[in-house]
Amino acid sequence: MKYLSLAIVSVSLLTACGGAGDSSDSSGVERFNPAPYIAASEQLNGSGYAGSWVGVVNIRRERTNMVNVEISKIAESSRLESLIIRNKSAEAGGGWEMANCAGGFDPMNITIGKIVTEHGDTGREFLIETTRHLTYKASGFRTVGLSPVSYYQENVTVELDFYKVSDDADSLGSVSLNWSDTEGDSTSAIHCALIENKTGGYRTVALSHENDLQLYVAEAVIPPSVEAYVGQNGHTGEIVNRFTLGEQNVQFSEEGPDVWRYNYSVTASNGLGASGQVVLDLLP
Repeated sequence: MKYLSLAIVSVSLLTACGGAGDSSDSSGVERFNPAPYIAASEQLNGSGYAGSWVGVVNIRRERTNMVNVEISKIAESSRLESLIIRNKSAEAGGGWEMANCAGGFDPMNITIGKIVTEHGDTGREFLIETTRHLTYKASGFRTVGLSPVSYYQENVTVELDFYKVSDDADSLGSVSLNWSDTEGDSTSAIHCALIENKTGGYRTVALSHENDLQLYVAEAVIPPSVEAYVGQNGHTGEIVNRFTLGEQNVQFSEEGPDVWRYNYSVTASNGLGASGQVVLDLLP
């Protein structure tokens, strides 16, 4: 299975994509509360990194020099991201790895006071507060080209805190899938998942399982960003929706902090579709 490069699931300042919005300067966004996950982390007795982690990632974009584009001058987003950290068995080559919502697991290098993951040119960096708390803060300036004649510039600030909430390194929950090109449902464990609240009340969700499943749905984007993507081994193709071609929908029925549950459906312009339910069980 090939991976779609989804900028929204990376905290890399070089690839973080902009949120959709109107031309106003207001940027109210509902921020996720880390308190329940901090409390769960404080109850753990283990000292290792392996287990389930939940983080809150807050991103702020301040935009200037907009040419032939009308978007909000300030955009904010708050992301609840959960992921698995595990130590591979000797038979699998050993070594630490961290789940990535853009697909699969990334090699993880632990040095003094720092964790760095390898994922092409969009690896992640975390500062180690303790073996149960990782943090990071950075800002950077970039130019975003939307077409040969339209672009804007923005300063992006990222702040994140991740907390280990469980020693379980097997699964964060489950996702069911019903593809239009096959009969019946399949169910996969979830190893990375994110829910992102964005300016304007829009939401983005994404998840992955090992190396054979990736799902991403955004309620609103700035073209030509991807609106939805579903890829899984064993099907006639991948669903990639952009430029308002195809349809996608996400409907939440539970919103944490322990259980997050939503139904999703994604259909490409060629008729290939996938739908199902996601259940995230983030607290022990």
